[in-house]
Amino acid sequence: MRQSIRRTAFLTSAFGLAAAGALMPRPVRAADLDLPYIGALGALDEFLEAWRARNAAAGLARVSPAEQKRLGTSNLRAWLIGVSSPSNAAYEVSDGHTLSPTRYRFTVKFYYYLTGGGVTQPPAQTIDVARQANGSWLIDALKLTGSDVK
Repeated sequence: MRQSIRRTAFLTSAFGLAAAGALMPRPVRAADLDLPYIGALGALDEFLEAWRARNAAAGLARVSPAEQKRLGTSNLRAWLIGVSSPSNAAYEVSDGHTLSPTRYRFTVKFYYYLTGGGVTQPPAQTIDVARQANGSWLIDALKLTGSDVK
């Protein structure tokens, strides 16, 4: 009898642990990743880091030729370089959405540092990243914001 109670308690505990384990989040496997999304997000991050570092050459390299033409390369270069105040300070990316297998839209907040005045943030905007014919991911829809935009 005593052994039967132990066995029942053990089995109850074992089933409880197994059930709890099934509810635990699984580690993400490489096969679970959406590799196109990761590619688009990586391209966006490289572009935004170029903006933060005020590196126009690196930023322009991450923008599609069609978008450079639409915005004007000189306007885009001026936006990437920015001005001394407010200066490009930081960015925040959220809400990535699939528009198609070759296009993603991300919500981005830009933060600017005002000399002697702290940090300011224009309203969030969306940026589209699209896969090009050669397989690279480039910025393909951008609205230039900030006081340095004419």
